[in-house]
Amino acid sequence: MILTIIKHGLPLDEVIYCEVMFDEHISGEYPEHATFIYNKAIPILELCYGLKVTVLRDKTTYKENCYHIRTKGKRVGTPLGFPSRLANWCNGYLKMRPINAYHKSQMDTIHEYVGIAADEPKRLERLRKSPTSSAPLADFGITEAEALEICKEHFLLSPIYKTQERNGCWFCHNARIGEVFLTLKSVLKRRLKCHENHLSQL
Repeated sequence: MILTIIKHGLPLDEVIYCEVMFDEHISGEYPEHATFIYNKAIPILELCYGLKVTVLRDKTTYKENCYHIRTKGKRVGTPLGFPSRLANWCNGYLKMRPINAYHKSQMDTIHEYVGIAADEPKRLERLRKSPTSSAPLADFGITEAEALEICKEHFLLSPIYKTQERNGCWFCHNARIGEVFLTLKSVLKRRLKCHENHLSQL
């Protein structure tokens, strides 16, 4: 999306990246994607394109919210628990809350670009309700597949797309079964490597 904005000369003052944290030390991003963001994407945007990149995080983490005890409603005294499709609190608390707080901290009215492609009609329909948001990819008729190719051409495609069709938190309740298995496989592989390293030091 950012490359499309630059190509068509749309006004862009700042790039916002909101990182969801599992706990104080562990990112919600898959490790390879987190490495890509901090070691490649952000440096390229800053050094090659001269863009200001701001990283936002909520003051709370996913784990904290899961154990948070409710103080209102019919279930007072019980933990908030895991998010679900009917109670998708993680998006509101860990993404939209820090983004909205940042918007309010700015003196000027902000126009927000959102990375929604032309072939995502449901997401576009929801976005159109906001007068201060737009989707450049959709506006220029760029599909998800075409957006991936643009990223490849500019060396800005995350390695996460080598094994997955979508990107999200590694603990996402909306993850497909195949993605869950890939996550488990990755965790087991890392644990095995740590075990081998430990044995080699004995």
